[in-house]
Amino acid sequence: MVSIGLAQEPAPPTAAAPAPTEVIAPIPKYEYQGKPIVLPFACTEDQLQQAGLSCPESEPCPVFLELAGLESWAGYLVLVGNLHSSAATFSSVLLLSDDNGKTWLEPHERIPQAVLEGAQFADADSGWAGGQILTTLPRDPFFLVTTNGGKAWKRRPIYDDTRVAAIDSFYFESAKDGTLVVDLSRSGEPNQRSQMFETRTGGDSWMTREVSNKPLPLKKTRQAAANLRLRADGPTKTYRVEHLQAGKWTPLAAFAVRLPDCQIGMKELQPPPEPEPTPEPVKPSGPKTPPSLKKKQ
Repeated sequence: MVSIGLAQEPAPPTAAAPAPTEVIAPIPKYEYQGKPIVLPFACTEDQLQQAGLSCPESEPCPVFLELAGLESWAGYLVLVGNLHSSAATFSSVLLLSDDNGKTWLEPHERIPQAVLEGAQFADADSGWAGGQILTTLPRDPFFLVTTNGGKAWKRRPIYDDTRVAAIDSFYFESAKDGTLVVDLSRSGEPNQRSQMFETRTGGDSWMTREVSNKPLPLKKTRQAAANLRLRADGPTKTYRVEHLQAGKWTPLAAFAVRLPDCQIGMKELQPPPEPEPTPEPVKPSGPKTPPSLKKKQ
């Protein structure tokens, strides 16, 4: 016997589930309106443990901004530096302005325990900011690299492994070709005071060109703009970005050196208390016999 099934209408196609939308947190902007910009900073327990600090409420740790370099190119202003306490480095800072200092943003997250000490643009798209991790000794030098005019930056290490070293100087002739000098004076390696590298890939990879027991100078260096400067102003306790116009230096932006103190309650820093021992359960006693039911003697 041959079984013949009933014909069924084909099921309607199932609509594909929409792809989840990636939520990107907006990058905060800081606007200069004549008063120094105070960069936001909130220390965490992890940061304090990495830095070897406690900063209890009774003795908060002061926090300072240090700006080490200014670069300008094709309408961009780039500032590099770090946030630190009196005894330790908290993180790097990278600031970018595309409107001549009126507004600033941080296009790359702050790197824990890192400092940025110099920046350069080779053209309107290609730029670099150089730094290293700074704990007891400087180590693991790296570049932050942008290829889209500072909108996005990627971290590129100099060495494949961890190493005591710091960027001494660098210069890029083009978007691909650059030279770098690394300071090895604190590494403890004999006859290695300075190391020179070259790149043909915009900083994605580096080739060793020379190692010396003396400082190695760069043949070419980036010349700072004659009408632009970054300076620390003692009376106002600020860093000021200034422009020379008609023989007079006028402020484009200012940043406060002193930031809110870092403090965390002692209870947050102490390990959680050990749980108290669980008391042994009390055996329940049997029901008492009412007096009227007790046997008479």
